[in-house]
Amino acid sequence: MLASTASAALALVEEDGALVARLKSRIAEFRAACAAQGVPATPSETAIQPVVVGSAARALQVSARLLERGLLVPAIRPPTVPRGTSRLRVSLSAGHSREDVERLAQALAESLG
Repeated sequence: MLASTASAALALVEEDGALVARLKSRIAEFRAACAAQGVPATPSETAIQPVVVGSAARALQVSARLLERGLLVPAIRPPTVPRGTSRLRVSLSAGHSREDVERLAQALAESLG
């Protein structure tokens, strides 16, 4: 079942190049919005945009603040990542709008501040 789902998803992406283009746009918009808001996004060209925040406690705190605003941004912490490099895992998709991305960057800036 999982293999069939993955195969169907790949066929959809191959048929509709607009999905890939839209995702690339969201990634670029997120990175630009983070830069404008002073959010320290880690260099990444993928749909996963890590935001390193330091301690595990801080990552959990910021993740909770974002969840209170209706934004699911999980904290990734040791042992998954080295101590002192805990981060937020921002996952973007072609289904997100430009407004979603801008709202997230603003919420990140406010929650990190």
